[in-house]
Amino acid sequence: MNGLQNVPPWTQLTNYWYAGYKLTTQSTTGGTVAPWPGSTYIPEQQVQLSATPGGGYVFTGFSGSVSTMTNPVTVVMNSDKVVTANFAPAPTVTCSATPSTAYVGQTVTFTPSPSGGTPPYTYTWSGAVSGSGSQILFQPSLTQPYNESVTVRDSLGAQSSGACSVNVRQLQTLAELQTCIINAPAQGECALAAGSYSVGTPIKIERSDIVVRAAPAV
Repeated sequence: MNGLQNVPPWTQLTNYWYAGYKLTTQSTTGGTVAPWPGSTYIPEQQVQLSATPGGGYVFTGFSGSVSTMTNPVTVVMNSDKVVTANFAPAPTVTCSATPSTAYVGQTVTFTPSPSGGTPPYTYTWSGAVSGSGSQILFQPSLTQPYNESVTVRDSLGAQSSGACSVNVRQLQTLAELQTCIINAPAQGECALAAGSYSVGTPIKIERSDIVVRAAPAV
């Protein structure tokens, strides 16, 4: 023991001896970091650290002797350093439609259910209706299934997509028909199912931009 502290180990290169600094690297669950830990470098040597996330994970930054989101990052070895590469689960998202079965002119609410990643989230919708926001409303115009997809992006830029659908049925009552006539989008079709009314029942139509169809009464 010579009483000296903070003196780096010495490394022989060709015919010279250099003081060396140790770089210790480590990673959290979900990825790897290079170079491997335990290497010794000469003073002021530049070393590139690279983090690689595994499947289902995203890189969330270096911490320790280096604190940055930059990847890869260059470290100048002017002292012993300990650097951790951090990872987190990537976001996932599912989508639901309320109601899951609707009729023309009825309002349908599409709602995402995200998990993982790093909140807050942003959303992008496409398919039956386009837009953004944590929910989106849709009024079907035809008796058919409609598909909707949503992409969630977290605060670190990681993203994932999910899908849902709503089935649009024929109208079952005259009250539903009246709602359809009032609310259906332009060029929509209000189709009243058979058995939903009696022969001779008056149906008041106050719009000329939609089609109203009534199956034969039974």
